[in-house]
Amino acid sequence: MIVDDSAVVRGLVTRWIEAESDMVLLGSATDGAKGIEKVKELQPDVMILDIEMPNMSGIEALPKILAARPGLKILMASTLTTRGAAVTMRALELGAADYVAKPDSSRIGGADGYRTELLAKVRALCGRIRHWPGQAPENKPAAPPVRLYPVNPSTPAPAPVARPVSPTPHLGHVAAPTRVRTPG
Repeated sequence: MIVDDSAVVRGLVTRWIEAESDMVLLGSATDGAKGIEKVKELQPDVMILDIEMPNMSGIEALPKILAARPGLKILMASTLTTRGAAVTMRALELGAADYVAKPDSSRIGGADGYRTELLAKVRALCGRIRHWPGQAPENKPAAPPVRLYPVNPSTPAPAPVARPVSPTPHLGHVAAPTRVRTPG
């Protein structure tokens, strides 16, 4: 979910998230007060919350949003200024999980860096978006299950560290057995 008064930012973030197969944008709001109502309705895992907005700022809304949805991971978004940095630190003290600096509108290419950082931080905050078992978002395939194999660190001989996993469309060429020799 995104809460930002800028229609341009909401539009960009919406397109970015909708292009990702492991993310679903549940909705948006234009200010903190509307964000509080939407979070109760939509129950998102992660929220991108602008700091400076009319009606109710992100800082004012933050504790109310966390009260309405305990455990929600909130990524604060702010322009990179001295004042913005101080307010961002306050947001972290109030319970925000992380922050991302919005690009200065005068910087060419700032949106690409913002997109990369924003998506990386959203993934870091929530991992894969959770769905009910057996369901995947429309037009988006369910991720294959992750298989883990235990490794015994006390084994003196070479021990398998990784085993073949089901190839994915993007990583099929790297899913091969790997052996690592232990020292000694």
